[in-house]
Amino acid sequence: MSDRLREPLSLFASVLLHAAIIVLFLINIPFDKSTVVGSKGLPETVEASVVDEAVIDAEMARLQQQALQEQQQQQLAEIEKERERVQQQAELERQQAEEARLAREAQHQQQLAEQQTVLAEQQRKAEVEKKRQAEVEGKRKAEAEKKLQVEAEVKRKAEAEKKRQVEAEVKRKAEAEKKRQVEAEVKRKAEAEKKRQAEAEEKREAEAEKKRQAEADKKRKAEAEAEKQRKAEAKKQLEAALKSEQEAEAAASRAASERAAAGEQKKLISRYARRIRLAVKRSWLRPLSSSKGLSCHIQVKLAPSGRVIGVSVVRSSGSSAFDRSAERAVYKASPLPVPDDPEAFAPFRDFDFTFTPDG
Repeated sequence: MSDRLREPLSLFASVLLHAAIIVLFLINIPFDKSTVVGSKGLPETVEASVVDEAVIDAEMARLQQQALQEQQQQQLAEIEKERERVQQQAELERQQAEEARLAREAQHQQQLAEQQTVLAEQQRKAEVEKKRQAEVEGKRKAEAEKKLQVEAEVKRKAEAEKKRQVEAEVKRKAEAEKKRQVEAEVKRKAEAEKKRQAEAEEKREAEAEKKRQAEADKKRKAEAEAEKQRKAEAKKQLEAALKSEQEAEAAASRAASERAAAGEQKKLISRYARRIRLAVKRSWLRPLSSSKGLSCHIQVKLAPSGRVIGVSVVRSSGSSAFDRSAERAVYKASPLPVPDDPEAFAPFRDFDFTFTPDG
């Protein structure tokens, strides 16, 4: 029982006990007829007996004991009632706890079942994914193996093709070298034959020239005078041509400075080609036989200094005397005018031009 309930009960029991004592005290007081008021209303003498205090104390003790017992019984009843209420509350709480426990266990079992279902599904998905990955990996490995095989086959074919091309190139170079050697041999023989024929022609012409010498002696003086006049005229024409060439070169140089660099080499070749032709033309001596209207194509090999290394007629004029005079003029004009720059000189290392003295 709680303290709040116990305090009012104790107070009520104490008040009840004191009231009972007073009632008993009044009941046990003896009355005497002599004490009754007379008819006249005058008081009479009252004889009172003394109440035994021990009896009162005993009665009070009994009453207190009785009240205490009643209080204890009431308290016991209340305690029993409270105990039953507590037991009922405990039983209710136990039932509620049991129901809650059962609910929790049911929920836990349901969660376990759901987790097992999820785990089973995850395991199934994992196995499916593992199987799929294994299939993908197998497919990838198969494709990689196939790719390696294809690459190996391509590499083998490429190496075989490369080897075939190398062998073909070696064979082609060998055939080209053989052909070049054959052509060189044919050209050498042709040049040797040409040289032999030229020497024979020269010897024949020398013999004819010797025969004509006697006849030409008479005409030589007149021809010498005419030649002198012709040379003077030719010199005058050459100087005029040189001046014109120089003016043309100056104009070409001015025009070339305004054009793009791409045409410089071509103009440079053209300019030095004119100079070479002019130098050869100045060094040329007209042969005794007629050379009017003749021209030949000459190939010249030059050193970087312009020195003539070799001369050959690649297209004859039809007159061996004119061709030889052109070759002599080239040698006589050496060194020929060439560019100082090695790159600009490169086209003149093996240079060819048409020699036309009357042009």
